[in-house]
Amino acid sequence: GWRDRYTTDVLARFVDRVTADGAQILWIGMPPWNNEPEADDLQTLQDIYRSFARQDDRVSFLDASEYVADASGRFTFELPDAAGNPQQVRNPDGLHYCPPGVVRVVEPALDWIQQRWPVSVTPDWQHLSWHLEADGSIRESFRGCPAT
Repeated sequence: GWRDRYTTDVLARFVDRVTADGAQILWIGMPPWNNEPEADDLQTLQDIYRSFARQDDRVSFLDASEYVADASGRFTFELPDAAGNPQQVRNPDGLHYCPPGVVRVVEPALDWIQQRWPVSVTPDWQHLSWHLEADGSIRESFRGCPAT
């Protein structure tokens, strides 16, 4: 019965508080990752979030797996880019994204936001230095990814 308690006691209360003044929520689902024991737990949470979003119009769900998983919905390090060349989307640590993976998930999230509010986005943001620290070194979660 923990799923029902979690949905009622945690998620519903969170959504009520966050949306009390009219806000909307976009939950970005967790993509698959290559740690089998924890992957099942993450999938369970993913299912709960998706189900909640279907039942509550204040919440939308974006499934990151659609953008960084293979055609079967499984973990992968690489996906083809627009030209069909292999592109590393996941960090060798098996958890974090590489910058191209971030772009693949953030673009549909930005589309969702811009469909609702007049938010401007820096042109060509995908190619700016957001993946770097102030000193020019690559951010820790991107270490192990190819240089962009």
